[in-house]
Amino acid sequence: VGVVVNYGFLPLLHLNRPTSKMPRPDVDQLDSQIARLRSGGTLTENEVKVLCDKAKEILQEESNVQPVSAPVTVCGDIHGQFYDLAELF
Repeated sequence: VGVVVNYGFLPLLHLNRPTSKMPRPDVDQLDSQIARLRSGGTLTENEVKVLCDKAKEILQEESNVQPVSAPVTVCGDIHGQFYDLAELF
């Protein structure tokens, strides 16, 4: 199942603040990963997979995210250009 967000930016800022659904150790680990990336370090493949899974879990709980079945064509804001939209289909 794919995920479509109904606006142009992702609300991921709340990953940095603890919630009842995100235990404090997860937030501490995330803070550590952010610090490592800011200092020019890297994340392991497993760390990236865990972060992607967590982001997916959080986004699926958002009220503006709707589940869709693949295949899916995703396009950005076409600024009313009907013919550009028609070319996608």
